[in-house]
Amino acid sequence: MQVKSGVVYEAVFSSMTTEGSSASIVLKFAKKIKDPKDSASDRTALAERPVPVVTIPTADLVQLTAKDVRMSPEDLSGADRSDFGFETDAAISRGRGG
Repeated sequence: MQVKSGVVYEAVFSSMTTEGSSASIVLKFAKKIKDPKDSASDRTALAERPVPVVTIPTADLVQLTAKDVRMSPEDLSGADRSDFGFETDAAISRGRGG
């Protein structure tokens, strides 16, 4: 995810929150992988531990890239989707007699 300041984060997308007319994206285990303020020779920033939770207002969002997300009809069409780790509310309810 890239923000307006030019900082690029690598993280796990956790959720999106809304409050009134504004929204924020919540990332877990976020790590800066690029910061224009850091000099090219400063490698200590790259060695930092990930931050447990980072909240970024969508107004600051420039780009969001999702890797390895399976959402094609073929991926979601099977009767047993429990191995995907992601299911819609309707799919979960159907699986539990709801």
